[in-house]
Amino acid sequence: MDPSNREESELISRKERLIIIVVIVATYCLYHPLSMYTDTLPYHAPITPLDTWVPLSPIWVWMYAFIFLIAVLPTAFINERKLFYKMAMAYGVVQCVAFIMFVAYPVRMTLRPETIPIDSFHTWGLQLCYFVDKPVNCCPSLHVAMAFMGALCTYKADRFIGQLAIGLAVLISLSTMFVKQHFVLDVTVGLVLSTTAFHFLVGKAPYTENPAHQSRNRKYAAMMVAVYSAAILGLFIAYKSGWAPWASA
Repeated sequence: MDPSNREESELISRKERLIIIVVIVATYCLYHPLSMYTDTLPYHAPITPLDTWVPLSPIWVWMYAFIFLIAVLPTAFINERKLFYKMAMAYGVVQCVAFIMFVAYPVRMTLRPETIPIDSFHTWGLQLCYFVDKPVNCCPSLHVAMAFMGALCTYKADRFIGQLAIGLAVLISLSTMFVKQHFVLDVTVGLVLSTTAFHFLVGKAPYTENPAHQSRNRKYAAMMVAVYSAAILGLFIAYKSGWAPWASA
């Protein structure tokens, strides 16, 4: 086989990439129906002094929302088929383990208020977050786990963008406590879960990215940032128009 043809055969196709992304997202969507069940279970509230010391800060909700960017970021950088499948497996393991733990050890966030006085875009965004996401399925924090999984997988393929992604994952982890969505325990367990899955399924896999792909990959990443920015703009327009779905719930 011609070397160039062999190289192309080792790359994941657009169709495969799309199918895997859809499967990962579909698996994540099980979170919400599961929350309806865990909302009925006896719960734990592992509050520590640090949890009570960290203040509620609505402005952090926009950092919290970056999960929707960073979780899919590595799909723009990893092109090698075998590694892409390993990454998908790691995502699946993290999600499935988290779902099991949600049921086996139900944790409810008891420090967040029921409602937020709406006086800014930040407080509106936080109230929307509370409306969409019940204060259950806390430990491990999937926000933290998926943020670090996305960051670490990105780092494996592109060191520069990966370093930025890891910094973003740290900020996202902090945001989960500032918006009172997670306890310190949730954050810690989420970090351990994602780094363990990455280490065994992705980290040890050999991978050398073709420099010829780097420019294209970063363009894909820039497109993701543009889509995320457009989504935030759409939310701002919704806020300005007075949209408040929790008011009619």
